[in-house]
Amino acid sequence: MAQMLRRAVALAALISGGVAVAAPRAATPVVRARASSAAKAAPASLSRAPSSGPLVNSIKTAARYPRTFSSGLGNSIKETLTPKFGGFSRALRTASTLTDQRLARLPPGVQADLAGVLLHGAVDEQGAAGQQFLRVLTARGRTPGRVMAALSRLSYFDEYGPSEHLSGPASKEFSSLMAQLRAQPGDWAAFHKFAEDATAAPERAGTIELLIDGHRYFPAIEKSIDAATRYVLAVQYELHSDDAGWQVAERLGAAAQRGVYTINVNDQVGSVTTDRSLFRYLDEQGVHHIDRASQRVMAGQLEHRKMIVVDGREGFIGGMNVGTAYRDRWHDVQSRVTGPVVADMTDSLVREDKALGLNIPRGLRAELRKQRAAARSAAGPSAGSTGIRLVLHDGLADQNQKLLYLRAIDTCSKRVLIENPYLSDSDIVAHLAAAARRGVRVVVIVPHVNDQTFGSAAARSHYQELIESGAEVYEYIGPNREQPQMSHGKVALFDDEVATIGSSNLDARSLVHNHEANIWVRDAQLVHQMASQVFDVDIERSERIREYQPTMLMRLEDGIARKLAPHL
Repeated sequence: MAQMLRRAVALAALISGGVAVAAPRAATPVVRARASSAAKAAPASLSRAPSSGPLVNSIKTAARYPRTFSSGLGNSIKETLTPKFGGFSRALRTASTLTDQRLARLPPGVQADLAGVLLHGAVDEQGAAGQQFLRVLTARGRTPGRVMAALSRLSYFDEYGPSEHLSGPASKEFSSLMAQLRAQPGDWAAFHKFAEDATAAPERAGTIELLIDGHRYFPAIEKSIDAATRYVLAVQYELHSDDAGWQVAERLGAAAQRGVYTINVNDQVGSVTTDRSLFRYLDEQGVHHIDRASQRVMAGQLEHRKMIVVDGREGFIGGMNVGTAYRDRWHDVQSRVTGPVVADMTDSLVREDKALGLNIPRGLRAELRKQRAAARSAAGPSAGSTGIRLVLHDGLADQNQKLLYLRAIDTCSKRVLIENPYLSDSDIVAHLAAAARRGVRVVVIVPHVNDQTFGSAAARSHYQELIESGAEVYEYIGPNREQPQMSHGKVALFDDEVATIGSSNLDARSLVHNHEANIWVRDAQLVHQMASQVFDVDIERSERIREYQPTMLMRLEDGIARKLAPHL
């Protein structure tokens, strides 16, 4: 809530006292908080002093708090646009006053809030509001990635929602712009440009190794931690106090005892059942342990990433938490990466030094800066080599993972294979169905036995739509049909071009609320390996759902889950 109020202050300063809010579609609601008191305190003028004043201050303020969602302010559009608050009129005046260069310098979230007020005000105000909305929307450029990133901060992923609010020349211009931005099946060069523009995540050269299931992953990370000489940085949603959890904790403790700077970050909600004695042990051994508290349990920002970086030489990323279930029982996929992308993984944690209280030693911080500089100056992947892009999703601040999933699905011309335990996002399902209808082979694998009953019902509610489109829907059972196994991997491949592995599920919790990390890999060899070692094997261990005939109780459960899925 505090971050949202700070964001309110930033936008209030920008529009000289107005309250800006961007209302998302009903299908993707977000938490909102009014900031009228902050708005009243804002200075009244921003037309002078380009080097200082409310505009510059608002930019500086918003830049300090990137982890906020663009449309997370206000209670309702109607209330916000009343004369009492003056949000719309002041937003329109602000947009009209600012030059294109100054609009381009606005922090993305503040830019999106301003665009949202203008868009929804355009329902009643013809002409000027629509044109100013388009100016703000395209301030960072008119490339597909930049425009869709701006739209996604308003929770729009196509032209239909915004079109309802536009008319006249603005409506025609917007429709023309969106037509130019659509993905072309088979144009993977355009996809990679889109990914760069939309997420600002560079593609690095590197190597990647699949680590399928815990019996491969846990020995790999234990060996890597044991060999650490400079630092170990670990972030994971769940750290359990069972046999596997203690085994990893003891290795982290041993590393710290021999002088290795060791950080372990886990989410307070994810590790709520963990015995506190494990955390006390880490503290006693000298591990910098952070039990990260979520700002809001239901509305988001859980630390859901699963990454471990050792000495800058290798990193591990995927869907596995640390616990006996992941090591011994569940089916999951992790990866080991090397190359400059490891510096990006390190940087994603180090940049939160102050926020998390990591207290990184000065000498090590200087070493990490050198690693980051070396990664940035390193040559990108050459033709035919592996390209790895670390894509982060900051909860309630962007929708990077969803943007790339949708664009990749739309770019496919041959096949899209997805395995994910929690698939309930209606936009993802709609794009998968559309791909199947145009002749792309679409395969979706979800667990037969899910650890979350709600997640299972939410996925089932989309079965009929997928099946009728021609998509193949499978429920993963495992090697022993008498003892079904939970499938927890979050993996996908698209044509023979791109694969992704990471922590992001395909539900609102991951795509909107949580902090997530995926790698998006351009490598035909990895795609082939994932197809043969993950999807071919898992399809054999699954049951295909050719016709979905739920019982009355299941129909009720599915319906409730589908209604609630966007809110949780």
